[in-house]
Amino acid sequence: MRVKAIGIAPYAGLKRLMEELAKEDPEMDLVVEQGDLEEGVDIARRAEKEGYELVISRGGTASLIREAVSIPVAEIPVSGYDMLRVLTLLKDYRGEVAIVGFPNITRGAAVICDLLNLSVHTVTVRKPSEVEEQLESRRRQGIQVVVGDVVTVKAAEKLGMHGLLITSGREAVLDAFEEGKRVYRLFSRLRREASLYRNILDRDRRGIVVFGGKERILFRNPAAARFPLSAPAVERAIQELVEESLRRGQSESRLLPLEESGVQIAAVPLDDRSGETRVAIHLEKCRFAVSPEKWGCVEIRHTRSEPKETAFHRFVGKSGALREAIQSAQKYSEWDVPVWISGEEGTGKEMFALAIHQASPRGDQPFIAVDSGCLKPEEWNELIADAVAGPFRRGTLYLKNAEKIPAKVQKRLGALIADEGDGPRWLISTVVDLGKEVRRGAFDRKLYQLLGRAHLPLPPLRERKEDMDDLIPLFIAEGNSKYGKSIVGMESELIEELKRLTWPGNIEELKRAVEAMVLKSDGHYIGRRETADILERLKQEASRPVGRELDWTGTLEEMEIQIIQRVLVEEGMNQTRAAQRLGINRSTLWRKLQNVHRETPPGNKR
Repeated sequence: MRVKAIGIAPYAGLKRLMEELAKEDPEMDLVVEQGDLEEGVDIARRAEKEGYELVISRGGTASLIREAVSIPVAEIPVSGYDMLRVLTLLKDYRGEVAIVGFPNITRGAAVICDLLNLSVHTVTVRKPSEVEEQLESRRRQGIQVVVGDVVTVKAAEKLGMHGLLITSGREAVLDAFEEGKRVYRLFSRLRREASLYRNILDRDRRGIVVFGGKERILFRNPAAARFPLSAPAVERAIQELVEESLRRGQSESRLLPLEESGVQIAAVPLDDRSGETRVAIHLEKCRFAVSPEKWGCVEIRHTRSEPKETAFHRFVGKSGALREAIQSAQKYSEWDVPVWISGEEGTGKEMFALAIHQASPRGDQPFIAVDSGCLKPEEWNELIADAVAGPFRRGTLYLKNAEKIPAKVQKRLGALIADEGDGPRWLISTVVDLGKEVRRGAFDRKLYQLLGRAHLPLPPLRERKEDMDDLIPLFIAEGNSKYGKSIVGMESELIEELKRLTWPGNIEELKRAVEAMVLKSDGHYIGRRETADILERLKQEASRPVGRELDWTGTLEEMEIQIIQRVLVEEGMNQTRAAQRLGINRSTLWRKLQNVHRETPPGNKR
């Protein structure tokens, strides 16, 4: 394909030479016009509008054109041969000579003058307006002959001096033709790539906005118009994310709830080596988990990726059962596969799920914890839509109480997980034996088989009682901080008695019990005498089977206490979610919990 090029020659002889050589080049469709400096710029601007794809010019004219148009510009160099030709003419001249011109001329001239041992004044100018001033200075010094480009020769003649033009030879023009074709091919390829990327951005369903600095918008794609960028909450969130991403030098994201939908906002710092601070903002609509009534069912955490050693450092204890579970979880964190975490209530299933997520390659993406038992059918549809094509697809979806997932949803999840496409990491947890649920037809066999490839069973506390020696001081310290106490330990006899219990509520039940003991204790050590009622209640709780029903034989107040305790355990001791499930505000729940800690257990009243 022939290159449609415009040649802009500063002097007539160069125009004729370019036209002559263009006839010999089958790849060049060249039209040549004469024009110097600003005149040449006007020609180039007009040619760009007329569809020309390349400009070939020389010296200062080429430099000015390059700043004025967006098509590539090839410069005819002032070669050593060109310089040598004109200086050869002056070798026998007995007067002083000056070379005045732009750097592309004076750099080479100075070297050649040194090699030939010629006494020539070399003066470099940066702007055409400087030429006449420099020539006038040289004229006052008695210099009559100057060598330079067209602008220099014209100014010299105006001042009554002799100007010698440095003309370009065939080799310089041919070099410019080859350079022009090379630059054109590169430019064409980059333009095709830019067009492809622009097409991708224009068709992307995400809103994409690029900021120069913190506020100046450099680019936005059509989808960005669908997002309320001027809404105060969105503006504030974007500004905070931009500042945070620049400060940390990494991507930052946030899910922002709005009136009818949510917006997943991600800020990505860009490194384009231009020296300018640029950040790309990705905006994506999220239909699920944005309204307050759903916040009891879902929790979205914006986490940071951590090394395996750090992510799993939160687990306290040195028992073999715990170490084995941690080792398995660390291995699963390396693989982007679904993991089934099973264990009784209070064994730390969500903590393990979060650690697996943070230690995985998706650790910087959102961790979405969903209570499978409190979603309506239409909410499952929204969740799956956001998992397949929405903002959740890059993060980790943790479905707890997965045995409560509706049968139809189980089949859809099985198909999604089996597809192994561009979707989220799936983690699920159960408190029941899924194998038994499959056998009685309550759980999808295909989904069960998919999940069974990476199964993480968590040991109950009764199988790792040696860890209580590490857990109890930790829970005492938390109680001290919460209630303003200064307790330094627990009597060893009481610790041994606690170890003899079966702990159906596991670690969460132990934590709640220690907190109650901290609240009741006034000395530096928690003793058997002042916590006897709590210990008695724990024994009664332990005597009931795991998965027990509520005791309906007590008073209304006593049953309320049982319900509060049961919901707290099921919500992983998260008081906010427990309050939402119970239909009360958090402060009311807190007051009732204080009553729970002070109440005499039901068994002592009858």
